[in-house]
Amino acid sequence: MVKHQRKVEIDNVRDLVDRTGKGRLTRTEFVLGMWLIDQSLAGRKLPLNSIPAEAWESAQRLTTFSKHI
Repeated sequence: MVKHQRKVEIDNVRDLVDRTGKGRLTRTEFVLGMWLIDQSLAGRKLPLNSIPAEAWESAQRLTTFSKHI
């Protein structure tokens, strides 16, 4: 039962962050999805219909760092 519930939660996260609906996530969408899964594992409730703009902006900032070689 718990495995099924986790699968449903992961599917919900994917649906929330996959803005194009193509099944492929951008780096920003992936980062935000991982954050949402982490929040869910910590016992916080996931957004039902949409993700606040502030969360998207924060995820975008995290993915724009340049690589240091």
